[in-house]
Amino acid sequence: LCFANLNSSCKRLNRTFSETAVLNSLLASISLVTVTLNLLVIVSISHFRQLHTPTNALLLSLAVSDLLVGLLVMPIEGLRYVEMCWRLGKLMCVLAPYVSYSVLSASVGNMVLISIDRYLAICDPLLYSNKVTLKRAKIAVCVCWAGSVLHNGCILIGHLKHPERYSSCHGECVVVIDHISGTVDLFITFFAPCTIMVVMYMRVFAAAVAQMRVIRLQNAAVAVNTATTVKKSEWKAARTLGIVVSVFLMCFCPYYYPAFAARLMDSNGDPWLCFANLNSSCKRLNRTFSETAVLNSLLASISLVTVTLNLLVIISISHFRQLHTPTNALLLSLAVSDLLVGLLVMPIESLRYVETCWLLGSLMCALTPYVSLCIISASVGTMVLISIDRYLAICDPLLYSNKVTLKRAKIAICVCWACSLFYNGCILMGHLKHPERQLHTPTNALLLSLAVSDLLVGLLVMPIESLRYVETCWLLGSLMCALTPYVSLCIISASVGTMVLISIDRYLAICDPLLYSNKLHTPTNALLLSLAVSDLLVGLLVMPIEGLRYVETCWLLGSLMCALTPYVSYSVLSASVGNMVLISIDRYLAICDPLLYSNKLHTPTNALLLSLAVSDLLVGLLVMPIESLRYVETCWLLGSLMCALTPYVSLCIISASVGTMVLISIDRYLAICDPLLYSNKVTLKRAKIAICVCWACSLFYNGCILMGHLKHPERYSSCHGECVVVIDHISGTADLFITVVFPCAIMVVMYMRVFAAAVAQMRVIRLQNAAVAVNTATTVKKSEWKAARTLGIVIAVFLMCFLSLLLSSSCR
Repeated sequence: LCFANLNSSCKRLNRTFSETAVLNSLLASISLVTVTLNLLVIVSISHFRQLHTPTNALLLSLAVSDLLVGLLVMPIEGLRYVEMCWRLGKLMCVLAPYVSYSVLSASVGNMVLISIDRYLAICDPLLYSNKVTLKRAKIAVCVCWAGSVLHNGCILIGHLKHPERYSSCHGECVVVIDHISGTVDLFITFFAPCTIMVVMYMRVFAAAVAQMRVIRLQNAAVAVNTATTVKKSEWKAARTLGIVVSVFLMCFCPYYYPAFAARLMDSNGDPWLCFANLNSSCKRLNRTFSETAVLNSLLASISLVTVTLNLLVIISISHFRQLHTPTNALLLSLAVSDLLVGLLVMPIESLRYVETCWLLGSLMCALTPYVSLCIISASVGTMVLISIDRYLAICDPLLYSNKVTLKRAKIAICVCWACSLFYNGCILMGHLKHPERQLHTPTNALLLSLAVSDLLVGLLVMPIESLRYVETCWLLGSLMCALTPYVSLCIISASVGTMVLISIDRYLAICDPLLYSNKLHTPTNALLLSLAVSDLLVGLLVMPIEGLRYVETCWLLGSLMCALTPYVSYSVLSASVGNMVLISIDRYLAICDPLLYSNKLHTPTNALLLSLAVSDLLVGLLVMPIESLRYVETCWLLGSLMCALTPYVSLCIISASVGTMVLISIDRYLAICDPLLYSNKVTLKRAKIAICVCWACSLFYNGCILMGHLKHPERYSSCHGECVVVIDHISGTADLFITVVFPCAIMVVMYMRVFAAAVAQMRVIRLQNAAVAVNTATTVKKSEWKAARTLGIVIAVFLMCFLSLLLSSSCR
């Protein structure tokens, strides 16, 4: 129950601890990334006056809405999804849906304003600065937010007055919108914004391509009025925002798609029937709401992507005369067929798949299969025509323009659509008559043999076997009965033999340099050669015998092979595993050796990285194998001594790793924010001292935390084969703040300040005159920025993965 003390409490889904931890980690990570990235955008635009432009004002509003989604909407919805109960009270049940809908509607409105802004900037650049000003952009943003608040207030007026009207038990918060309000909301917040965005960006695309073509054709020596040119940054911004809008629409459709597929059913009818009022109705698969939502979302997204991309191709080829070529005519035909698939075939088939019933009547039942097969056949035929066009263009380029004209291409397309059938074997037939000389290589000869065998399978074997499978009788006479198995086995055997020859050819092509090239005689390549040999022996000796035993379920090779086969198999597999271990050691030494033996890399930063690498190496050597064994066996088999030492060693290594990450963040902060004094403040000796202090504190601190467990490791074990670590509430809370909250706060603050300082300094460097001599001591190298960015990404991923420890600590 959601509330154990109430008889009217709703039932909750009893999840396991692992499921709860995984869901909490995933949802918290998504929320953290959303808040961090949008906060970064907000700080950047707000802090720098150069970014105070109309476009950036719209982006700032969008970032604010997304930040509110990450701060308010995601945590509440994540809590409700994990707990399956509403625990936040009546007031939050009133406010949460209203705030969520308002923020999401404002986000959609901002996307619409951004698309209009991009359209005006590219399609009307001369008047853009007069039409779109910062003041007008701010007014538009305010109107967008006010309209969102007012609209959702009107939609949810009934829920705001009586939030518990439709709640059947305590621990439930249900929002019900009547049919008229839902339909109005569907058009205002989905259809209208999506239509505006698609139309705007399609017009932006057409104008951008046209203007770019004019710019390319202009003579470079002619002076061009800069007011009439559109910068490359505008095209890049339009393209980037177009991708963002497409992804936005793909992710936004799942919320509204159920409104399309909603059906009216009699509440008193049988939910297992397609038509509840008909006794002769077929039975339907009663899917859960979550299954239906996921399927509708996925299928609608696929259909939307198909329609959008093919519509883009159709408009581009139809609009620009320069693209009116035979090849583009074929591509246009293919795009039309795929567009019809996305518009007609996918929605109907998706509806039938989700509902497991046919709800569209007898007329549609007659037309749908016919239309679907015609479109798909035309699409296949168009693909055949495109392959022939490409063959002629590459293999006979001198006569291509005479053989293939736009008129002939149109005739071929009309024939393809009229017949909806085409002979696919003619592609390979033309290739066999006029092959390209440059393709006469051993590998291509093997591929040609494989293609011939597969063609014969499709022409001779498949039709006969299909006929026998459908009819369940042999109708072709005794002569065909004698020849068919022989021909089938010959062709299949030839195909398998060709595959073997191709694998040998590829093996020799790749392994030959290792045997004959002096340049590749290196230790690493020697290990790779040994691994390849062991894998080759597995494929030649082990797999065929094991495959035969698996298929026959009997041993047919005699006692001698029975004695030798396990020995050979285990030897080869052991050698392969050993090679993998040697390769991993080789790669580890290749990366860590410079840090250990090269004087040039003996720097404070590399010393910290070396400490981090050592801690991670110890995790892989000591922590992971033992934890993996416990996870697989679900028992503790290593005795009481290891039960006492293993948690202590694991926590010490992990704490040292976290401390090293904190030291690295401080080092990067000093290197970028105070470069003049960095070399004096941070020295190799001080870095080594800090590392030693970090490891010593980790050992001492975790020893204090686990003092009771080290003295009595089996105190809380209820049975043999169990190793339980219990930490009291005070120690657990202190550990939570010392090893999680405090280090994460330091790292986030350091890297946020590093980012702000880096952006400010890079702007100063760009504005300096190239002819002025710059003191190299005051400049920050590009390598510093790259290192700061890379380490920032590492820290972000580290924090996301480290949230699991936070959740487990909080659950204690």
